[in-house]
Amino acid sequence: MFQQFNKTLRAACPVLLLCSTMFLFGPFTIYQGNAQNFSTSLTTILLYLTVPCIIFGLVLTVIGVCLPEKLHQRYISIVGILGILVWAQGNLLVWEYGALDGKSIDWAQGVWRGWIDGSVWAGLLILAFMAFKKIYRIIPVASIVLFFLQCVFVGLTSMQQPQIWEKAPFLTSPQKIFEFSTQQNVIHIILDCFQADIFQTILDQEPHYSSALQGFTFFKETTGAAPKTFLSIPALLSGQNYKNDIRMREFADYIYKEKAYPNVLLDQGYSIDLVVERKMALKDRSANVYSIPRPYISETQQPYGPPTVAFMLDLVLFRSVPHVFKKFIYNDQKWLVFRKLFKDIPEYMETSYFSEIAFMQDLIDHAVVMRNTPTYKFIHFMATHPPYIVDCGCEYAGAVLEPDRESTTVQSRCFLKHLLDFINKLKSLGIYDSSLIIINGDHGTLWTLAQGQNMDVPLEGDVDDGLIFPNILANVNPLLLVKPPYQKGTMSISSAQTQLTDIPATVSAMLNLKAPFPGQSVFTVTSSEIRARKYYYSKEYWQGNYVKEYFDLLEEYVIQGPHLDKSSWRLEATYYSPKGQKEGN
Repeated sequence: MFQQFNKTLRAACPVLLLCSTMFLFGPFTIYQGNAQNFSTSLTTILLYLTVPCIIFGLVLTVIGVCLPEKLHQRYISIVGILGILVWAQGNLLVWEYGALDGKSIDWAQGVWRGWIDGSVWAGLLILAFMAFKKIYRIIPVASIVLFFLQCVFVGLTSMQQPQIWEKAPFLTSPQKIFEFSTQQNVIHIILDCFQADIFQTILDQEPHYSSALQGFTFFKETTGAAPKTFLSIPALLSGQNYKNDIRMREFADYIYKEKAYPNVLLDQGYSIDLVVERKMALKDRSANVYSIPRPYISETQQPYGPPTVAFMLDLVLFRSVPHVFKKFIYNDQKWLVFRKLFKDIPEYMETSYFSEIAFMQDLIDHAVVMRNTPTYKFIHFMATHPPYIVDCGCEYAGAVLEPDRESTTVQSRCFLKHLLDFINKLKSLGIYDSSLIIINGDHGTLWTLAQGQNMDVPLEGDVDDGLIFPNILANVNPLLLVKPPYQKGTMSISSAQTQLTDIPATVSAMLNLKAPFPGQSVFTVTSSEIRARKYYYSKEYWQGNYVKEYFDLLEEYVIQGPHLDKSSWRLEATYYSPKGQKEGN
């Protein structure tokens, strides 16, 4: 009896390490660093994953117990080493693969990672097979020690970040988002990466948009604040720019909770609805917050629980296996586990574009006017952001397309058609005329290479290396469309030198909020006025290092004149990281 108990205990210890690392500790590690990207709470995810954890644990333990002694020892040795390898791969051998957003990963470029991973895995597994007797004696204790170390990590992290265990900030159903006000509606739509000259191209080819966008003004000379979303959104909601003086994440949180103009609306009795990619916490948690899942699936189509759980399992597998196997898990975002559990859902529905088209159609079908309080809706769409996956007929192209000007224009045009359907729905509901509607890009793109003037003019600063500046000319010029309440007539086009940081002041003026914001209302900027508009640039944006606490170097450029004229640009200031300023600056 004791011998059987001892055999079971020795089998259970390494199995506990392997299964808990895969189904409990792995998801915790991923979630605690990326909570804002999940629409399901950590508690819910772990509850779902507890079931496969127990099932796999029991099966692996029973197999180990039933094997004859020699095979039992070798089996336990291998399972224990696998548990250690899975932990090491997910915590020590963590490689940077960029944003897992559907773009293809050049696996050959990181072939050295495969050699490192492969050597470690092969070496330890061979050792487990050959020296199984020695490993068998120590692996149960080693497994328990590593298990408890992970428990300590969870405990310490939970004490430092108790919000990890809070209920996810996102609504599980978009029903609240579908409700509009009988009084005043303010609708602010972000089209990620949508730039002004792309819209101008579409407008030139399809002039009917001028009449469809009744009451709107297109500010074609608008400049953005920064080349990336995580700093441009706080800037356009507050009128304040990041200057490398505090940690980037702290800046974003501070802006959202204290300085973003939706807080003023909240104080003045507005209902707040946010459809966002990441957690955007206002100072009051009364806002309805929803994240469009990928794919966008109704609750009746979720037989295996929230798609988030399947996505989490895919992420854990991707993080836990050697480099050579990661491409089979990712498969250009046709994730392995998700594909197995949701076979009936087309692969392309996992992209932002088709998920958001489905959400948009749901919004059009179910929009109702029923609230008695004024309502503010902030909707951030990623459909106009890479990956580009639609053809000229707005159908799935069958693969991810090159992010060039043509594919950018095609996908932007296709999504714009659905946006017009939504606008027509507002008209049919009788709330379009009275609504304040803002549609803007958060920045442009990096590959459209806008045609600038006076490009031979020297420009002080690292921004001008002969290659990057033409890209910046496109990136600095995001779309901005504004329709004041009760504005009539076909869409007008303004060449006023506006900027995204004028949006809060514009909203305050249009709604008579009497709230001071930097900038000025876009409707008070004349076409003849020369303004000093600021743009903040760092090479680290393009190097993928912008998730650091600070930039090593952030440059402030002033654009005084047309943004396409290089002679309008000058370097105004340079902000170094406060953690390591260079001497003499």
